[in-house]
Amino acid sequence: MLTDPGATLAQLLLTGTYPALPYLTYLLVGLGIGRLHLHHVEIQTRLLVIGVGLAVTARLASWLVLYIFGGYHQLTHAASLDEETLAGILIWGPDDALPAGSWWWLAITTPHTNMPLAIAWSLGVSLAALGAFLLLARKVGPWLLPLSAMGAMTLTLYSTQLVLLSFELHYDQPQLWFLLYLVLAAIFALAWKRAFGQGPLERLVSTAAKKASTTVLPSSSGADRE
Repeated sequence: MLTDPGATLAQLLLTGTYPALPYLTYLLVGLGIGRLHLHHVEIQTRLLVIGVGLAVTARLASWLVLYIFGGYHQLTHAASLDEETLAGILIWGPDDALPAGSWWWLAITTPHTNMPLAIAWSLGVSLAALGAFLLLARKVGPWLLPLSAMGAMTLTLYSTQLVLLSFELHYDQPQLWFLLYLVLAAIFALAWKRAFGQGPLERLVSTAAKKASTTVLPSSSGADRE
C-alpha cells in the first residue's frame, strides 16, 4: 500500500479477485430485484427468461470473438501463452492476474476475471437460477427450505467456508469435503433460522446499518423541515 498505492487501488477497485467497481453490478442488480414483487409468477418468469437470454448472449458473443474473429490466436501471440495454458485460463481463470498487453481479454467469460462478458454470463446464470427456483417453489416449496435457509445467511456461510478452506484440509478429497460442508451448512442454516431467524453475520451487519441509519436520518429530516 505504501510502495505502490496506485497498483493497490487498482487491485481493490478493478483487477482483484473481488474488485469493488465490477462487483457493484451485482450489488445494484440485487437491490433492484429486491424491490420487485417476487411472488408474482410474471416477475419470476421474466427473471428466468432474461437470465437465460443474458447468459446465452454473453457466451455466444465470447465464442464469436474468440473463435470466429480470431481472438484466441491474438491472445496466444500477445500474451506469449501456449495453447494449454490459455485453455486453462479460459476454463478456470488465471492463477493470479490476467496477462497484460491485449484488449482481447475483454471477450472471455472465465470466473473471477471480471471482464464485461464474464459479469454478464454470471449475472445471467444468477437471474435464471433465481427465476427457476422461485417458479419451482410454487410447487415444491417445503422441499426447498434448506436452500432458502442457506440463502438467507450467505455472508455467514461463505465466510465460514473461507475460514475452513484456509486450513487446507480439503486438498486430498475435495469432493468429500464439499459434500460434508454442504450438509453441515444446510443443517446449521435450518437450525439457526428456526431458533434465531437472521444469520449471525447478517444480524451484525443489519444492526450496524440500522444504527447508522438512525444516526444520519434524524439530522437529515430536521434539516429538511428547516
